[in-house]
Amino acid sequence: MPLNLSQGLHSRVLLIKKFFIKKISFWLLSVAAFLFFVPTLDFAQDYGDAIVVASIADARNLIPILASDSASAEICGLLFNGLVKFDKDINLIGDLAESWELRGDGLVIVFHLRKDVFWHDGHPFTARDVEFTYQKLIDPKVKTPYSGDFEQIRSLEVIDEYTVKV
Repeated sequence: MPLNLSQGLHSRVLLIKKFFIKKISFWLLSVAAFLFFVPTLDFAQDYGDAIVVASIADARNLIPILASDSASAEICGLLFNGLVKFDKDINLIGDLAESWELRGDGLVIVFHLRKDVFWHDGHPFTARDVEFTYQKLIDPKVKTPYSGDFEQIRSLEVIDEYTVKV
């Protein structure tokens, strides 16, 4: 059943419709042209190759707990490890933690750290490093945009050199 619109209103609706169709077509063509001219990424078969990533801006900071802009956070996410990360299928997998277990109705997590991780100076990565980072993240003197992410954590306890309980 056709709508009973006045001729003027009907004309305006058609004009608006044409305008949006042209706008959407323009943006789709622009994106397609952009993607055509962006070099494709060849994923490295062996370690040691480079990956090139386009970013909307230059990073302002490469200290992960201080990276507040999206470009800095994106680059820090590629450069630095966390205890866990997501794989390509969005499954949670270990990164610096080789395993973890949930206790107490899931309110306590015990992380078992990898023993094969070393800092650039040769010192091993240990539970004390996790504790240090946590203390910086909750320190009110450190102006990190991520402190709110850790408000729900009541405590962090170093169990041994490679085990942390949160």
